Amino acid sequence: MQKFIVYLWLLAAGTAGAASDPDLSFGSSGVMRYGFDAVGGGRNDRAGVACPGPRGSLFAVGTASSDRRVVSVWLAENGALDPSFSDDGKQSFDLPAAWPTLYGETGLCGSDGKVTFAFESADANDEGRLTLLRINPADGLPDASFGTGGRVDVDLDAYATGLGEIESIVAVNPGRDGDLIVTGWYDRPGDASSGFVVRITATGGVAAVAFAEAFDATSHQFVAAMPSPDGALWVAGTTDGAPRGGRVYRLDYATLAWLGTAATLPAGFEPRSGRALDAGAFALAGRIDEAVPAVALLTASGASALALPPVPSAHLVVDAQIVPLSNGTYAVAADVVNASNLRFGFYFAGVRRAGGAFALETTFGEDGSRLVPAGFGTGCGFAAFDLGRVTVWRDRPVWFGTAQVCDTISQHNDYLFLRLTRSDLIFRDGFQ
Repeated sequence: MQKFIVYLWLLAAGTAGAASDPDLSFGSSGVMRYGFDAVGGGRNDRAGVACPGPRGSLFAVGTASSDRRVVSVWLAENGALDPSFSDDGKQSFDLPAAWPTLYGETGLCGSDGKVTFAFESADANDEGRLTLLRINPADGLPDASFGTGGRVDVDLDAYATGLGEIESIVAVNPGRDGDLIVTGWYDRPGDASSGFVVRITATGGVAAVAFAEAFDATSHQFVAAMPSPDGALWVAGTTDGAPRGGRVYRLDYATLAWLGTAATLPAGFEPRSGRALDAGAFALAGRIDEAVPAVALLTASGASALALPPVPSAHLVVDAQIVPLSNGTYAVAADVVNASNLRFGFYFAGVRRAGGAFALETTFGEDGSRLVPAGFGTGCGFAAFDLGRVTVWRDRPVWFGTAQVCDTISQHNDYLFLRLTRSDLIFRDGFQ
């Protein structure tokens, strides 16, 4: 497969070499874009999951050729495709023709090194279902020990009546004993939506399915889950209202039966993602009053939220992620849009745990946060990109997703990656 790599450039605000700048050793600008050969005329490529891979690589998986195949890449330290894997640093396999459209690619880096790639797959009538692929980073191919040939399909219509067409995965979360806890939302009649959660065993069996509207009619979506310290399951979600808020529900781990509300999150806080920090702490990243990035922490003693420094000109925080750094702090990344619904930069903040709450890490960036404006040479007249997922590779936060590209042939999407400097350099006491 012939590779096509285009280097992008960033306009970094602030002093050269300042904290949380893009890592200039990654490509030539800290940002890399990767496009692949068109198949059947399809040129849209979208990265969905990225994890530290074998032999120090970054292993990423996404859909390519406008939903016709899955392409995995192995990136070397400098951002180039690593030819020690699959001869050219890439691997691909076809998707069934019965899945003409895919939505909402995401995934999970497994503790066993395997990677779960998940998305909504829709048929010719745009009727969706959940699809999970387990990929082996050693060769970029499906792991046959999971489901059927490495694939698990879950049609929520088989578990409830009256659902709409959309079955959208927001996150794949680690459970106990290799389980996967899938959280997301589905549409309901009347242009409404509600959350769902599915527990899938380590071998790909569907163990339990639950729908939020059975116990909370205000549920909008489920965004994250973790095993709770008392043996149950915490599931975080957003609730309808003006403005929307958030709750964490307590479900029976085995059956996903509702056991009660673990916490109503502080007023105005709406979670967009979450992760377990340890066996008793659930970190959530999201927004307050829609436009202010924020984080929350749930422990057995209760929940607290922290508003982060606001983003100038931000109209809406679309996504937010929180990832651990090697120095014991956490980096928060927020995907923000302006009043014209355009993404105009990359927002980062640093936080640390202070007992049962988060506190702003003021040595991160500029007094705790940093906005890196983006300038992309994509030929489209404006920079259209979607960086909604974050991982940590070689102790550097890596944001990944897709960028819109225009050339003489067509407008299309490529895989897109942004890497920051090492955690010992993104704090002011580590300036070079």
